[in-house]
Amino acid sequence: MAKQTRVLRVVGDNGEGHKRNPLPSPADWRLRLKADGFARDFSLADLAALETADLEMGILCVSAGRIAGNNTSVRFTGLPFTRLVAEIGDVSAYQTVIFRSKARATCGPKHLAHETSLDMDYCLNSGQVMLAWKLNGEDLPYDNGFPLRSTVGPDRFFYKSLKWLGEIELTTRPIDVCRGTWETYAGYHNLARVAEDERFTPIMRLITQVAPDGSDISDEITEAHWQATLDDLVAKGDFSRLILAKVDVMQQKMGLSLPKDFQGFKFRDGKFVAKLRGCKFSKTSFVGTDMQGVNLSLTRLNHCLLNGADLTKVDAEGADFSSADLTGANMREAYLAGAKFYSDKNLAKDTKPEKGAKVQGLDLTGAKDIDEKQAEWLRLDGALL
Repeated sequence: MAKQTRVLRVVGDNGEGHKRNPLPSPADWRLRLKADGFARDFSLADLAALETADLEMGILCVSAGRIAGNNTSVRFTGLPFTRLVAEIGDVSAYQTVIFRSKARATCGPKHLAHETSLDMDYCLNSGQVMLAWKLNGEDLPYDNGFPLRSTVGPDRFFYKSLKWLGEIELTTRPIDVCRGTWETYAGYHNLARVAEDERFTPIMRLITQVAPDGSDISDEITEAHWQATLDDLVAKGDFSRLILAKVDVMQQKMGLSLPKDFQGFKFRDGKFVAKLRGCKFSKTSFVGTDMQGVNLSLTRLNHCLLNGADLTKVDAEGADFSSADLTGANMREAYLAGAKFYSDKNLAKDTKPEKGAKVQGLDLTGAKDIDEKQAEWLRLDGALL
């Protein structure tokens, strides 16, 4: 195997969880292609023999923006999707393509393989869907999906691509009933169109138990029961079993109400930890609240009060803390890829934002993947890094 140089910043599954259960070696790797009355396994050599092409594209991560560093685009080498399905023949009856990984899911039950879906029209006509085994002329790094991954173009958020690709299924079912693991268990949008800013969709689930492997086992709450469920949790002051996405949309379009003061609420209870992704909490108080390990991916906390809050090990990937008060808060070992404490929108070069978060005494010791410019401003304003 050639020397691997990672050129895509890893956001999400970095492959660490697979080391105890090694995936097949490249020589043993098989991709299964399934459709009605059709099933065939392809080795990597089989795929390369069908066609080998290059595809240059930009990449947009749902939470961390452009993950190719200073590069505006990267070059994948592999097999175009259209050439693979030509082995089936007529695919006009199929509406959806399901991509399944050989790796387990990173949210929801971990015994499930990770999967996601794309509409057939996009796969056939976008020119952006490929089964790739090389990145910028070298073998894919393992944490970028080695030995095989799928791709999507910059018009879709990159979570709709899939690492460690093991199976492709064509189905006549529409895409709205073919939600993947992130879409089902975390509320990520099923279409992920960048132009429409489709990052999350409103979803509510309640964690019923935590498996021995640490994964959540949860039940989805139907829309008709959202307010009653929230009312019950608010009355108990306990959100530790709540999985929630796009609560602001629930509030705006469906009239759901939430308190503005969460002081004293429980967001963790033993192994139960809340997941609040893609939400918006404006001018809300979490003063002194224990939020250790809570998932706040892409959640906006502008003008919120988080003074003295315990945010140890939170997953705040892509979160926005601009104008929040984080004075004396503990954010040790937090995951902060793409997180913002200062809005750099329309900011003149070599100037510092005027309306950043209040971060005097904010403890960021051991925090991971903080943007360099954000870190520079944080230090200037008294945060501890």
